[in-house]
Amino acid sequence: MHSSMLLPLSIWKMSGLLYLDVSQNCIEGEFPSDIGELKAIIKLDFSSNHFSGKLPSKLGELQKLQYLDLSNNSFFGQFPLSFAKLISLEFLDLSLNSLSGTIPKSMGRLSYLKSINVSFNDLEGEMPSGGVFVNSTVQSFLGNKGLCGVHILEVPACTNPGLQSKFKELVLKVVIPVVISFFLIFLLVSIWIFKRQKKGKSKDVEKVPDIRTHQLVSYHEIQRATNYFDESNLIGVESSGSLYKVTLSSEIVVAIMILDLEYEEVCKRFDSECEVMTNVRHRNLVPVITNCSSDYIKAFLQQYMSNGSLEYWLYG
Repeated sequence: MHSSMLLPLSIWKMSGLLYLDVSQNCIEGEFPSDIGELKAIIKLDFSSNHFSGKLPSKLGELQKLQYLDLSNNSFFGQFPLSFAKLISLEFLDLSLNSLSGTIPKSMGRLSYLKSINVSFNDLEGEMPSGGVFVNSTVQSFLGNKGLCGVHILEVPACTNPGLQSKFKELVLKVVIPVVISFFLIFLLVSIWIFKRQKKGKSKDVEKVPDIRTHQLVSYHEIQRATNYFDESNLIGVESSGSLYKVTLSSEIVVAIMILDLEYEEVCKRFDSECEVMTNVRHRNLVPVITNCSSDYIKAFLQQYMSNGSLEYWLYG
C-alpha cells in the first residue's frame, strides 16, 4: 500500500484482521481510540509515515499482538503504561518519534518481548532492569539524553535520589556547621594573636613624654643618670659623640647623645639641629625628647630603642 491519504476509519472496525502493514507511505493522521477493536491483530506496521498525536492507551487491549512497529513517525507524549498489557508482544519499535517521560518498569515483565527499540526520542529516567532490557544493546536507546541504567554499557548510571538527598542533608547539618565553626575559631585565634603581638610591641616601646610639657634636663641630672658617664651605660660611640642609655629621675628610660665639644662645627649647629629634630616627626626617625646645653655639655635626649641600632642589625 503506497499512497498519500488518510486510512479509512473502517479499518479500525475489522475485528478479525490479523496483519496490517502500511509502512513507508505518506499516511497522516492520528490513531483513533477504537483501535482496540482489532482484537485478533498479530502484526501492526505503521513505520515511516506521518502519523502524529499521542499513542492511545487502547493499544494495550491488543493482547494477541506480537509485532508493533511505529518507528519514524511524529508521535509524542508519554510512553503508554498500557503497553505493559501486551502480553504476547515479541517485537516493539518506537524509534524516531518524540515520545517523552519514562519507560514503565512493567515493560521489563513482558516475558515474550525479545526486541525493543526506543532510540531517538525524548525519554528520560531509569530504564527497567528486567526482561528484554537485560540483553539489549545501547543502539536501542541512543538519542535519549535523559535515560540511565546499570545493565547496558555506555548508558550512564542513575544517581540515587535518596542518596543525594541524604548527602545534601549531611552537608547542611554537619559539613557546613563544621566549616563555619573552624572559620570562626581561626578568626578568633587570629584576632587574639594580632592583639598579643600589638600588645607586645607596645610594651617594647618605651613611653615618649610630650615634648611640649617636658623640661630641659640639667647637666647634673645627666651626670647622675649616667653615673658620671660610666662606660657601663655606654651603648654606642660615633664621630660626633657618645650614646648612653639612662633612667631619668622621672623613671623614663632614654638614650642620651652627648656631643664631643672638641668638634666646633657640631657645637655651632647644635641649636638649629635641636629645633629641627624636635619638630620633625617620621616613622623612620627616632624622636628627640629634649636637650641639654651649657658650657660643659651639649646633648640630645631621644627615645630609647630596645631593639638596637640599624648598624647593629646590618653589621653586628
